[in-house]
Formats: sequence, structure tokens, C-alpha cells
Amino acid sequence: MRAARDIQRAMLPDAAALAALHPGLDLDAVLEPAQAIGGDLYDAFALPDGRIVFLVGDVTGKGPSAALFMAVSKALAHSLLRRGDAALNDVIGALNDELADGGHVFVEVTMLCGIIDMASGRVDLVNAGHENPLLLHADGRLEDVAMEGGLPLCTLAGYPYPLESLTLAPGDGLVIITDGVREAQNAGGDFFGTARTHEVLLGWQRGAPAANATQALVKAVRDFEAGNPASDDLTVLVLRYRG
Repeated sequence: MRAARDIQRAMLPDAAALAALHPGLDLDAVLEPAQAIGGDLYDAFALPDGRIVFLVGDVTGKGPSAALFMAVSKALAHSLLRRGDAALNDVIGALNDELADGGHVFVEVTMLCGIIDMASGRVDLVNAGHENPLLLHADGRLEDVAMEGGLPLCTLAGYPYPLESLTLAPGDGLVIITDGVREAQNAGGDFFGTARTHEVLLGWQRGAPAANATQALVKAVRDFEAGNPASDDLTVLVLRYRG
């Protein structure tokens, strides 16, 4: 099982790879599985034209089966997105069709995927049943970005995903989490919730590294659980647009 976990972690870009994506972008991500291996995933990479792709996903279930489907989903997403020759919603639609056509039963993948134009700060987004992103403005305001979104991947072949967008100003930060953050529980059955999530992120100092935010949020969740076993994988991806 340890070998499987090591292989799974090796599939994810590490901190050094994320830091080297673009001098105008500070990006960090943390994934902590509830079991030895899990079904959460993240990725980030540069396209040939200089745009940066980032995504966070969550496969239903836990354990080896979820981990295997996570690996398939990430590999397909990376391959399709790296081409960079189609609208993001069309690419996610193609990814959905590939996964749905595989005949997987009772498996779904929520995913939030974005492509940021480093020259303009424009971010194209597609939300496939995932938690909405959080936008921390340079002036300190925190916004829960409302998205139309769509069904989780592998739910319905041919589903038309809407393309949505926002524009980041220099200093703005974008935070993407999986439900393992808000749904973390303490021994009393209380959830970590939205208010605590916002409180931690509002403490992210202007100009501080993205890693400060990921580490602070993970620590806050674990402190809240106070030793209560995690019931779900936890993933946090934070980026700050430097311009």
C-alpha cells in the first residue's frame, strides 16, 4: 500500500514544479488522502502559448478503486488539455465522454478546471459538479465565485459544459478545495464548514506566498479534527496572480 501511495504522489506535480510554472504566478497545492491512497487529484502545467492550466478533482469513494480512477482521470485530462487547441468546455466535454464511455459504474469525478492567460489575467473556467472557487481580492475581500457549473464527469456522455470566466487583477488569489475541507468533522460531529474556511483565508497576508495559505488551511482543518480520523481526502490549490 505504501508503494501505491508513493506512485500516486509521484503523479502529482511537486512544489518545485508548481513554483517554476511562470514568474507571474505563485501556485501551491496540497493533497492529503484519508486512507493510504485516495481519489482526490490536482494538476497544473504550462501550455506552449504560455497559458497555465490548473485543475482539482475528486473521485467518488476512497481506497484502491478510487485511486485507480483518479489516475485514469488525471492522465486523460492532462493529455487532452495539453493540446491547447480547443475551448476549455469542449475539452472537458471530451474528457467526460471518454470517462463515461468506459462503462464505469457508480463512479463520478467532480472537477474544477481553469486556464489563465498570464498577459491579461483572464481565467477560463469549467466546473463539473465541484465546489466553487474562492477569490481573494488584492484589497482583502473574499468572494465565493458563483458558477453555473454542470454535472460531475462520467455522469452523462454528451453533456454540454458551460464555459465561464473571470479576470484576476495583480495581487488577486484563487483558491480551489475539495469537500474534504468544509466537511471535515471533529469528535462532536461538527463540520469545519464555510465560515472557518473563510476565516483562515482572510488571514492570508497580502503578498505572502501561496504556500502559506495551503499550509494554514490544512493545519486549521487538522487542529479542528483534533485527532478525529479524516473521513475524506483533502486537497487545497492556491494561486496568486502577480501580473
